[in-house]
Amino acid sequence: MAAAAATPAGAAGRDARDDMRLSGMAAPGLLTVGGVAVIVGTFLPWVASGTAERSSYQVFEVIGRLGFAPDGPLGWAMRLWPIMPLLMVLAAAAAWFEYRVLAAAIGAVGAFYAGGVGFAVNQAPKEGLVRVLGAPLFTGVAAGLVLAGAVVEMAGVVRSDARSDALRS
Repeated sequence: MAAAAATPAGAAGRDARDDMRLSGMAAPGLLTVGGVAVIVGTFLPWVASGTAERSSYQVFEVIGRLGFAPDGPLGWAMRLWPIMPLLMVLAAAAAWFEYRVLAAAIGAVGAFYAGGVGFAVNQAPKEGLVRVLGAPLFTGVAAGLVLAGAVVEMAGVVRSDARSDALRS
């Protein structure tokens, strides 16, 4: 009973391990929620022409078929777009299995990739023969959640390294 009286108000029944578990769930949670949102965003309609609406995959397929796909990094980014969902799944899985550096690295690459493409497409003119819809912006914002998860994951790596150094001293 004396131990219960010594705990601060609002912290009854909690200890440092509980705090570590809660903070340890933030990065995997952000990577998972953001990754799912990015994946959903890639399948939502990105552009409309007349009454036809097209997802990101359909847009890049049409661009490639018409011969408009550029060479170099932009061309590769368009051709590799179908691996975007895999990057999101790998980042989230690595985070949940506590491969923190791997989760942060894959998450950051995927976030910059999805966010860069989403925000770039969103900058296209909204009026005209082909109209850009809201999905590219949604995908870019969702990629921001993934990037936040990657940053939180790396902060956890740095924090646990600092804790290890303090224990060794």
